[in-house]
Amino acid sequence: DVERLIPWVFKHHDVAKANCTRFWPKEKSDFKDFFYHFSCYRAELDELDPVQIPLFLKPDEKVTLPRQNWKTPGRAPQFLQSQGMMLKVLMQTMILSKTFRIIALNFSKLFSLFYFPVSGLKKRYVIGGKRYASRPEGAVVVESQGRSVPIMSDVGWLEGQTSHDFLAENLSIMLGQLAANVSIDHQDQGVFTLGLYGSCIYISRGLFPTSQMAKVHSKGCSENEVFHLRFSRGYNLSLSKDWLEAMHALSRLLRYLMRGNAKVGAIRTHMSSNTE
Repeated sequence: DVERLIPWVFKHHDVAKANCTRFWPKEKSDFKDFFYHFSCYRAELDELDPVQIPLFLKPDEKVTLPRQNWKTPGRAPQFLQSQGMMLKVLMQTMILSKTFRIIALNFSKLFSLFYFPVSGLKKRYVIGGKRYASRPEGAVVVESQGRSVPIMSDVGWLEGQTSHDFLAENLSIMLGQLAANVSIDHQDQGVFTLGLYGSCIYISRGLFPTSQMAKVHSKGCSENEVFHLRFSRGYNLSLSKDWLEAMHALSRLLRYLMRGNAKVGAIRTHMSSNTE
């Protein structure tokens, strides 16, 4: 199946150059729009991309969550918005491809409910009685119980971002997505994000048990409060080998979500309502 997600450029080249869309055949249009946005984005980066994510992150780090992540100092709104649009085009192209149409028909009716907004995504959450809010750069959203609920959020990146800022941004967006899902399904939750780091994309996952959610919501975070986040390696989408590995990773995640047994509130609620 993943072979169908190989774009035209990687059937002829190992590296997607900045001008690759100029020569892209009209009849092979899948992912052409993504590579146009990707080339524009890369043109704004410095010559050297940052180090790989596993080398950048520490095994554990104490972070301070922003009360509103879009108001943190040093943000570049237009640069982040361009990242959100790029990730939207990537996920939209994947999910609307023939490969995932077949998967969706086999596993669930969720396929017809997916959409991909890049605005109006502010989500609020409470820690120890204090209100916080986060706003991702985009999301994969489903309708569940009359609400628009994200099942995967997009996380942007800024040059010079420290590991603390990187983790705080990811966690704040995860907690906003978590609050939206737990409001309709009071069970343990898995939260997924898709992010950019230089020329690479990565997938992150957080697992949040109900006991921890209830305690943090009412009493706040203790000094030794631990949230377990896992990050994939970064996949440089200008390289054919990395592209293929990224498609494998995203395909596995989408299959997991589309089967309907994921620990994600919006999906569980949708599936249970369909079986009643």
